Amino acid sequence: LRRSSFTHTIECRSRARVPIINCSTRTGFEGDIAIGGHNGVDTSTYARSQVNRFNSFAPIILIMKALMNQQGLDKPFTGGLGSYKLYVLVAYHIETHIANGGNDRPSEILISLLYRFGCVGSRRDKLTTNLVR
Repeated sequence: LRRSSFTHTIECRSRARVPIINCSTRTGFEGDIAIGGHNGVDTSTYARSQVNRFNSFAPIILIMKALMNQQGLDKPFTGGLGSYKLYVLVAYHIETHIANGGNDRPSEILISLLYRFGCVGSRRDKLTTNLVR
């Protein structure tokens, strides 16, 4: 990887539960390679099943990933939330929302998700209005 003209930076995180190599490319893509432990194919399979199950899943994931990236909450090794946990959280929220009589529409799901976690509809509104820059 270090000799490749495609990679821009490479960082090894040997103190993680499972050793991780973080790379960024010259095109701006960033990704992690886990050595052992959790299998990325499992995550992809789960995500695909939720996309097939819920119309709102993919749009909500994209919005949440963008918001989490803006706030620096997208990297588990710095206290953020990893993809798999975000997928489970969003799928559970959509499932619960629908079970309580809601609809599987991205706008409705997003507002109810932000409301559930106190980002809208509370006195914290003033602190969280900077979520989108």
